[in-house]
Amino acid sequence: MSGKGKGLSDFYASRLIGSSFKGIYPALAMIHYRVSYENPLTFYLQIELTLDVAADAQAPLELQLPAWRPGRYELQNFAQKIQKVEVFDAITNQPLPYRKLTKDRWEVPNAAGRTVRVRYNFYAHQMDAGGSWLDESQLYLNPVQALMYAEGRQLEDLTLKGFNHPIPAVEILRWREEGEAAEAETAEAPRRRKQPL
Repeated sequence: MSGKGKGLSDFYASRLIGSSFKGIYPALAMIHYRVSYENPLTFYLQIELTLDVAADAQAPLELQLPAWRPGRYELQNFAQKIQKVEVFDAITNQPLPYRKLTKDRWEVPNAAGRTVRVRYNFYAHQMDAGGSWLDESQLYLNPVQALMYAEGRQLEDLTLKGFNHPIPAVEILRWREEGEAAEAETAEAPRRRKQPL
């Protein structure tokens, strides 16, 4: 959800309006991620990001991969796990020019008015709480380390689809809310123990 206090009915309504009237209400168009793999023994995931860019956009589209993750207050180099970045016009399938600005930031000029599709491989072979892992028996994906985002559009609605099993954004938010509630409970526990009986 893009705003606090937005009800579920509004959440689903924005999905319906966004998909039916994307041309009329471009702000309601969603950002779509798709995660797949061809051979798990290579440890590479194929990630695809598709988003609409407003026709009146003045600045180039800038794509960012996070350089840190919550709970770890140090810079990371997640971009070292990315290879074969490709950028296309999703409607015509024509390649779009782009350039890498920093180790974890890409710029797509002249994206205004287009539906842009970005594809890249992500190496998922780090088995710990902050990493991502793929083998023939399991997939553990840490989106913070693997998914690029469009600068300035972090709060927009999104869909994440993997292996023909869509995960609605409401589920991702529910997981986040459950995690935040568990963290709050953990933080509150020591205070409750210190209170006199």
